[in-house]
Amino acid sequence: MIKRYPAKLLLLGEYSIILGSEALAIPLPIFSGRWKQEVDIEVVQKLQQSLSGFCDYLVKLNFEDDALCSFNVEEFANDLAQGYYFDSNVPQGYGVGSSGVLCAAVYDKYVVNKTNDASQLKNIFAKMEHFFHGASSGTDPLVCYLNKSVHIVDGKVAAVELPEDHASNHGFLLLDTSVPRNTDPLVTLFLQKSKDDTYRGKCEVDLIPAVSKTIEAVFNKNYLQLKTSIKKISDFQQVHFAEMIPEKFKVLWKIGENNAFIPKICGAGGGGYMLLYSWDIPKSLAALSNYKIQVAFRL
Repeated sequence: MIKRYPAKLLLLGEYSIILGSEALAIPLPIFSGRWKQEVDIEVVQKLQQSLSGFCDYLVKLNFEDDALCSFNVEEFANDLAQGYYFDSNVPQGYGVGSSGVLCAAVYDKYVVNKTNDASQLKNIFAKMEHFFHGASSGTDPLVCYLNKSVHIVDGKVAAVELPEDHASNHGFLLLDTSVPRNTDPLVTLFLQKSKDDTYRGKCEVDLIPAVSKTIEAVFNKNYLQLKTSIKKISDFQQVHFAEMIPEKFKVLWKIGENNAFIPKICGAGGGGYMLLYSWDIPKSLAALSNYKIQVAFRL
């Protein structure tokens, strides 16, 4: 059976994690990637994209003084020569881990001395993912590799069990804005705004406690607390993260509660996906039938 590596979804903790809040990320198996082989050389070159460059980058990682693992780059290079490529349907630029999935697959296939330590894995993946978009926390590939939810508290990571209840009508929906986004300027904007003591204080007093309460409610399946606390996150984002919400989707804040959902940004926001918490999934899906929307996780 061919192994698939799931995408990831940062369920809670966007931006606030930069200021030290908790965060919760989950696997997103509706998108995934796997290794495949193609014999047509011209086709292979298009499919392999940046894999050769990534292989060269891993050679450099092997020679670092503080190398945490050893990549079998000879086998990787040989497989590329034999027409192997990474077949993925994870959308790029949507914040669901397109590069994280690839890093997880490469680590799994080409590292000999693997570790089970989540913190060490996170550090390894941070170095790997640096190739694709500079600074990385390593959390995305960690979720993809473990195929488990990851809870971050005080900077420490722990894999946790968060089973999906496929019969539940409570859960999270992904709404595709079809708006291209660039994460870096949005994060830079947040960092700049956080230099203001008043703004930072609001994040620390209003947002961060709401994130913690929401994560607690998710683990306990306390739907009443979940609805109350995620509403606080949503209201906070509407006011203080307005630049991260695409203009034509701000209407979701007006129509949400009448249609059994509460909206918030997904990841950096600015486009890509938006995340909705729904306490009546069929009702929400019916109300949003004109949007590109799908169920991400039933709680």
